[in-house]
Formats: sequence, C-alpha cells, structure tokens
Amino acid sequence: MSLKQKLVALAAGIASVTTLTTAPAVAQPVTCPAAVIIAARGSGEPQAASLTFPIGRATTTGWEGGMIQRMLEQVDLRDTLVLGLDDNDYQASQVGIGSGTDVYESAVNGARSVVSRAKQFEDTTGCRPAYVVMGYSQGAAVVHLAELPMALSRRLVGSVYLGDPFLAPNDWARVGATWPTRGMVYNPVGGLDSTKLYRAEQTVNFCIPRDPVCDWPGNVESAQHDYDNHVRYFRLDGRDTAAEQETIARINAMLNTARQRRNAGTYDQSVTPREWAFISNR
Repeated sequence: MSLKQKLVALAAGIASVTTLTTAPAVAQPVTCPAAVIIAARGSGEPQAASLTFPIGRATTTGWEGGMIQRMLEQVDLRDTLVLGLDDNDYQASQVGIGSGTDVYESAVNGARSVVSRAKQFEDTTGCRPAYVVMGYSQGAAVVHLAELPMALSRRLVGSVYLGDPFLAPNDWARVGATWPTRGMVYNPVGGLDSTKLYRAEQTVNFCIPRDPVCDWPGNVESAQHDYDNHVRYFRLDGRDTAAEQETIARINAMLNTARQRRNAGTYDQSVTPREWAFISNR
C-alpha cells in the first residue's frame, strides 16, 4: 500500500470516530492558561532553542521546531502554553525514496501524541483550555489527522498550517500562493484534501509561492534541488511579508478567542472526551 493510500485509509478511519460519553468536569484552577498550542515540526527538523517568547513571555523547549518557533516569536502569547511534540511523541521522519512507511507511521504517531499531550495536560492540571494545533510540512499531516479528535472537546479554536502537502486548490483558509496551487499529496477523491479535514473554528494555511510541497505542480525543479522555498517560512530572506502578517493576525484572533472565553468562563464546565484515552492509548 502506498503512502497516499495509507493516509487515505487513516483519514477515513479518523472520520468514523463516534462520540462517546465524556469524563466528569473538573473545576479549573486559577492558573490555567487560556490556550494551549500543540505544535508538530517538519520532516527531519531538529529541536530548536529553548527560549522565552517576546510577546506574552510564554516559554518553549524548542520541540515545535525552528519554522514554527520563528512564527510564534511574532504572536501574542499571553496566557498561552506552548507544547511541541518531542522525539518520543513524534519522530518527524526524513522523507526520501522508500520512506513512505516511516513517514506514515511518524504522522500517525504524531497525531495520537497531539491527543495524548492534551489528555495528559488535562488529567494532570484539571484545566480545560482552548486549543490551537500547528504543523509544518510533515507536521501539517499530523495536525490534519489530529483535528477531528481534538475537536471532540469543543475547544479547538484554531489550526495553523505551513507548507501543507494536503493543500486543496480551493482552500478558503489559504494565505500566500494563489489558485490553482495544490499540495503534493492532495487527492480530492481519496480524502487527502485540506478542506475536508478541517474541524477547528478558525484556520490559516500558509503556502509560500513556489514551495513545491504545497504549490504543486509547476515547481518540480525546486523539488529536484533543495526545496528552497519550503524552508523559508518566517525567515528574513525571501519572506512574503503580507502573507506572514495575515498569518500572524489570524493566529492572534484564535488566541484572543481563547482569552475571551476563559474570561467569560465558557469552558468552566467542559469535559475531557473519553475518546482521547482510546486514541492516545494512555
């Protein structure tokens, strides 16, 4: 079975998840964050630096990877916790000839780990925050597969994609590259279609023009060399400033929604979906 066929089968399986009964509500401690960001780095992307973000003073271990980390340096992270999937959660396997099975297993493990990290956080703290999920490159595949189970909480306020291989030509959330761009593994028949996998309330899908992973076909020559534009997200050289600003604005809107709901007590009686225990195997 090819990587595309495996991903189609997995997407269909996730879409068949049915709602079960939910865990009892737990009173939220005063120190709960308004939002938790769970982020998945790209293929072969190493851990970035541990740092404190300049706006809002959220901290990170760097496991979101450098691409997402550079983006988050421009985001208002007040009352926000950043959780990157580490090597134990998600391998971010290298992509190459014959790597289809490894990449598939890596993406599946990553999607399960998104749910597992959310469940573990809620079990440990009693908090019921809003969630924003983020993925770059292979991490975008992780997030697509994780959106439906995360949405079972009714607290998935946002999803963010960079260099998405599932990007659909008609994707309403797209920023950057224009129609008829599409992702490398986009398949409208098989279900590998970004617009069919979204479940978050708000979404942004940023594709730099001529990034062959999300702006395909037409950029085969870039894929045959070094995928140059695929590694230029939120870099000073070659940046698409207008698209970056739009992406940041949409993320800030997601986090503002989370803060408003926390202040209004919207999620005070929220629950942890029982499905999360099954999906995460924890």
